[in-house]
Amino acid sequence: MNRNTENELEKLKKLIYDYSFHQNKNLEILSEIDNLMNRAMEKVIKRGMTTVQVAESLGQPLVVVGEGEDEKIEWLYPCLPAESDTNPAHQFNWYWQLNFKFRKLESYAKTRGIFEK
Repeated sequence: MNRNTENELEKLKKLIYDYSFHQNKNLEILSEIDNLMNRAMEKVIKRGMTTVQVAESLGQPLVVVGEGEDEKIEWLYPCLPAESDTNPAHQFNWYWQLNFKFRKLESYAKTRGIFEK
């Protein structure tokens, strides 16, 4: 991994941590997270990576579903809504959903969350 990618991942980790605090949930931070997450998902994150490897790359997820389970775990990282979702109420309710099976990354996609405000 080159130095630029390492710097982007460090910045992404910090932004996700900052975004976890309610007062920091704004479109400017979310847009920056989305940009960096898109690049990380293209360059760094690959199917078959372990939860440890993903956490080392992206930092801790904003939400974990199935924590404590070995078979199936979902990690959610914030992202901007899909272009087709123009509902302003959904702008902070989209996530990169990373699906793990036996702590190995099986699949990932952007999805609208179940956590309505």
